[in-house]
Amino acid sequence: MKRICLLALVVGTWPGPGIAQTTEELVNDGQNSDNVLTQSLGYDRKSYSPLSQIDRQNVQRLVPIWNTSLMNEQGELAAPAIYNGVMYVINGRWTFAIDVETGRQIWRTPVQLEPDIRRSAINRGAPTIYEGKLFRVTVDNHVLALDMETGEELWNCGGNLFEVIPTPAVGHGLIFCSSGRAGPTLAIRPGGQGDVTDTHVAWKTTRGSPFVPSPLVYGDYLYLVNDMSSIITCLNAKTGETVWQERLGRPRREGISASPVVVDGKLFVTNDDGQTFVLKTGAEFELLHTNDIGTRMLASPALVDGIWYFRTSSDLLAIGN
Repeated sequence: MKRICLLALVVGTWPGPGIAQTTEELVNDGQNSDNVLTQSLGYDRKSYSPLSQIDRQNVQRLVPIWNTSLMNEQGELAAPAIYNGVMYVINGRWTFAIDVETGRQIWRTPVQLEPDIRRSAINRGAPTIYEGKLFRVTVDNHVLALDMETGEELWNCGGNLFEVIPTPAVGHGLIFCSSGRAGPTLAIRPGGQGDVTDTHVAWKTTRGSPFVPSPLVYGDYLYLVNDMSSIITCLNAKTGETVWQERLGRPRREGISASPVVVDGKLFVTNDDGQTFVLKTGAEFELLHTNDIGTRMLASPALVDGIWYFRTSSDLLAIGN
């Protein structure tokens, strides 16, 4: 396969004081309301931010202050990432860096698709940023790394399957990307230039790879929820070795849409029927509890000050002690 790396179209000046993101920043993403480095704010995916400027009294007064074209007729499906006053937005055709104060586009980089691609250029997986690079997936089965300051494509890696929905995760010096209904999970070393498919894939496996839920890194382990058969897999994050693999409830095709969440060393997995499985994290599988809300739910839950928030097909539920 032949790909041509395109330089970004630089349309503004860089406003941010720095572009280095550390592992500590990624792990503690939810504690800083100014930055959004990963989908769901942090490795634990609690979807919680300490932002306090918006409350019940002033939320009705919020109004748009700017808008910008994302040059995409397919609609926007991927959540943005934010760092040092810059918002990074991706779709099937473009990657953008946008000044959050003004809406001014700092740079935009087109996605160079394979010439024989005939599928709609949509993109569901959100970007992840780490150590000055933005990592994203494309509709033509590639993982890309872009320079956050210039938008230049640094490298691309093939090996994904069509229809990548999970967001890449970062841990142990690797980028973890899962794809397709039966596709592989790739662990990619983030260096190199150009096509790194044959040189920078540390390991790959098809065991337990998800279709919709994003992978979760916690401690030494990578957790994958295969929603095509209701199976959870724990891998050694550094080697890809399977530590354990178990089924959650009855098998169901496309039965889990929510990404897993970690709270106090426990792993929470919620299926589309509203059942939440509470597992012990670590090298041994242990099912601690099963809670059943009894209604359909596709969204990942959020945890705020000890209260769980679940968005079901009809209601927003708050559950606490």
